[in-house]
Amino acid sequence: ANTIVVLTLSGIAYLPVLVLGGVLGWPGVLAGATQIVPYGIGTLIGGRLFNPGNERLYRAVAYGIIAVAAVAGLPIRGG
Repeated sequence: ANTIVVLTLSGIAYLPVLVLGGVLGWPGVLAGATQIVPYGIGTLIGGRLFNPGNERLYRAVAYGIIAVAAVAGLPIRGG
């Protein structure tokens, strides 16, 4: 939970830097705003489902997700 709070707050704190640097405009802000509710719902559901007694299961799932992301990120060379 602490990690989620830190990442969320640091992301929010970084928004003014992106806006002032001209990297983030209104279309991006509006697109991000549409994701606030689903993000909050997902966070609430995840918090309710989390059981510290299942640490091995969560670790295995996390490693699986990391492995899939690593393989999906590999460059594919066409024939």
